[in-house]
Amino acid sequence: MTTQKHKIFFSIILGFILFSGVKVQCQDTVVLDEDYEEVYIDPYFQEDYKIEEFSSKQIEAARKGIDFSKDYITKKEKEAPVTPNIDSDGLGDFASGVFKALFIIALIAVIIAVLFHMIGDAKLFKPKSKKIIGAVTAMDLEKIEDNLEESDIEPFLKKAIEDNDYKVAIRLYFLIAIRDLSKNKFIKWKKDKTNRDYIRETRSLPIGKHFKETAHIYEKAWYGDFEVKYSDFQILEKKFNDLISQIKIKGA
Repeated sequence: MTTQKHKIFFSIILGFILFSGVKVQCQDTVVLDEDYEEVYIDPYFQEDYKIEEFSSKQIEAARKGIDFSKDYITKKEKEAPVTPNIDSDGLGDFASGVFKALFIIALIAVIIAVLFHMIGDAKLFKPKSKKIIGAVTAMDLEKIEDNLEESDIEPFLKKAIEDNDYKVAIRLYFLIAIRDLSKNKFIKWKKDKTNRDYIRETRSLPIGKHFKETAHIYEKAWYGDFEVKYSDFQILEKKFNDLISQIKIKGA
């Protein structure tokens, strides 16, 4: 019984000693970590380093054989003006740009010349009431075309011939032919119809070929940029009078 008590007592004492040792070791470690920091210093940094000075001969010997021309630009080179280097491609681009500029200038000049020509010929901004050449005006022709079937065209035709205005006379002859074709039910007249429409309508008629010929004569004489002479008008006048006579005969 006593031996058992001794064992228990001895075990308690041994445990207390071990616990106390561990606690003391932990406290020492914490204090060491908080208060001290171990620093390693390399012996190389503690040695004295002597800076050696080189003579000019040693420097020249070290530089010998080394080309420093590409590593720096001298002051003179910096101040030198830069000249543009125009190679073949650059010259081609320059020539192309000059050509484009000249082309644009020439195009503008042509457009201006055309406008001045039109203004000079009174083809631009021309009032409708202005006389075409002789006594028959543009307004007279417009009134005739607005009410063609009821218009009395012959007096205007007489004025144009007396005034030697043969282009207007040919136009009036053609309007008389259209008026008579409409009155005799050979065509259906409308102001916005074209001569080609009337040619198609008269194609199957006996006078169709003759009407097509006079329509082409009128277009060339009226829209052509030339003067119709009296000798030409005498030949054309006969063709129109023959057509108008045939229309009246066929429509009777």
